[in-house]
Amino acid sequence: MTINPVPTRPLVNVLASFDPPRAGPHSSAS
Repeated sequence: MTINPVPTRPLVNVLASFDPPRAGPHSSAS
């Protein structure tokens, strides 16, 4: 089971949206 970085990228973004504290660098960019 190998997950490519392409499908993982959008997934992380979705998770970050649900978890603002979990997305430190992402929250700053927002």
